[in-house]
Amino acid sequence: MSDLARVEDLAQRVADGLANEAMIAELEALMREDESARITYLQTLQLHQDLERKAARGTLSDDPVLVELPRDFRKSPSHSWGPALAMTGSLLAAVVVWVWLAGQGGDAEINEPHIATITRLDQVDKPLAYHQPFEPGDRIAFNTGFVELTYRNGTRLVLQGPVNYTLEDADRGRLELGSLAAEVPPGASGFTVVTPSAEVKDIGTRFAVVLLDTGRTEFEVFEGEVRARSTAGSVSKSFKKGETAAVDDGATDVQSISTNLIRFRGVYDALNQHTVNAVADRFVQGGKHVDLVPIDGQDVLMLKQLGANNDVARKVWICFDLSEQSVDLDRPATLTLHTAKDLKRESWDVQLYGLKSGFKPGKGIQNIDWREETLTWNNAPGNDAGSPVQMNNAAALITSGEIRVDPENEPAGSFFTFTIPSLKPFMQEDGTVTLMLSTATGRHKVLLLSAREHETFAGPLLSFETQKQNIN
Repeated sequence: MSDLARVEDLAQRVADGLANEAMIAELEALMREDESARITYLQTLQLHQDLERKAARGTLSDDPVLVELPRDFRKSPSHSWGPALAMTGSLLAAVVVWVWLAGQGGDAEINEPHIATITRLDQVDKPLAYHQPFEPGDRIAFNTGFVELTYRNGTRLVLQGPVNYTLEDADRGRLELGSLAAEVPPGASGFTVVTPSAEVKDIGTRFAVVLLDTGRTEFEVFEGEVRARSTAGSVSKSFKKGETAAVDDGATDVQSISTNLIRFRGVYDALNQHTVNAVADRFVQGGKHVDLVPIDGQDVLMLKQLGANNDVARKVWICFDLSEQSVDLDRPATLTLHTAKDLKRESWDVQLYGLKSGFKPGKGIQNIDWREETLTWNNAPGNDAGSPVQMNNAAALITSGEIRVDPENEPAGSFFTFTIPSLKPFMQEDGTVTLMLSTATGRHKVLLLSAREHETFAGPLLSFETQKQNIN
């Protein structure tokens, strides 16, 4: 790569927000030594700035951008070129104040020892986060919505607000308010839920527990078996699939009761939702980069488009493997995405596509088992390589909408969701689903989302309902 090509490459990364400290130092050194490097730098960044300005005015076109250089710009290297770079205004500031996101990772909290993490959030009124870790003794409380906790041993716990729950250890939790449902895999048998009036211990099962305002505990067994006793008594009783029981506050015995359908419906339905991580995700870049795999930014998914110029267009591909899941294809699913860095804007217009079932690749196009390390603009399945926005007829538009965030109150790591009415049109023969993201207009700058490799924030998540039997 020639020095000028390298300057253009580095300037492009600055514009995309992917330059690290070493790249910035390299760029400064190249510009300090070579007048043409300084010109190339200004031309590249001013192209972005001009497109952004035109996008804001709604006057995007393919007209060439004329760069007017300051009069002292062509002085020899012995003269200061700082004033010339100052002409780029906020573009130069982006270089000077850049904070390398990867350098902030350090010993991220997500890597600390923990017994459970949050694996799904649904309309919760508290500032909780996906993959938020919990240690023994930690408490989780909220008023509305659902939270799914997944323990290290595979136990899934769904909490419904209002709820107050303490994780006592890896096999035991205390419910002080509200309701929960648990799914315990065979290898983790023995998980116990304790309330002020009862103790419910699983024997490889799925069950729900609710603590009423009166202090009464009720529970139902959806699958398998549990053993339960009153905290005021010593005799345990066994309950199996379809059975419901209760313990009144202060009572010494566990009594069988008729099932209350309303009591357990919320947590039962929530327990039948599963969330999986993406198995592959990557952004691709157009223009002169159509046959190149981006060599950096593996931990981010970049969306970008500033008009008809494909050189600054970025689209995203995401793959989920559902081959081992019992997916209810007739029910809605949810795609959750996280921002990867602090934002300066408030909204983006984004389109979500799905690769149609039965996709067959054309010449030079990757198949449904596409790979991150070889995915490009030209070979990405379903991509309209001639458009900075559209996909081709192998893909179907799922939804298009405005993504809004609050830069002050929702910094890096804030998340938003897309609702997918059904996964049936996009389920491939190998059990994978490929989703694609593009911008809907050219009215915004770069949007960086967390990829599955991101060390701090969760990558793409797909939540869906499983095929289930009717509750009693």
